[in-house]
Amino acid sequence: MLVRLHNPEEPVYVISVASRLLGVSPHFLRMLEREGILEPARTEKNIRLYSETELLFLRRVCHLIHEERINIPGVKAILRLEMTEASFGKIERRRVADGPAGSQDQDETEAETGPETGPERRPQHNDPAGSTRKWR
Repeated sequence: MLVRLHNPEEPVYVISVASRLLGVSPHFLRMLEREGILEPARTEKNIRLYSETELLFLRRVCHLIHEERINIPGVKAILRLEMTEASFGKIERRRVADGPAGSQDQDETEAETGPETGPERRPQHNDPAGSTRKWR
């Protein structure tokens, strides 16, 4: 039987232990903090502490950077999209659980924000050479 010694949300790992568990340098973790990707808890003496949940999140970030070769702005964009998808998923699950009354919430939301229009399309522009270039 496995006995939990602490809550996964409780910050208990100092930066040296966290970096060793993740296979990265402490400098790398400080850089992620400086870039705003994660803000670890601090002790009274200003020592960084990481929780198990944060270590799992950092493992995902390290995978994106080292394995997928994505730069920091790209990682931030991916994390934002994942958080947005997760929040939409919660809304959809709530709508399904609410049944037909959930569609009333959608009507109220559209009245406040307008109807969903789909992905933004950027216009086509002509080059001086005459070729058409499509924006992504």
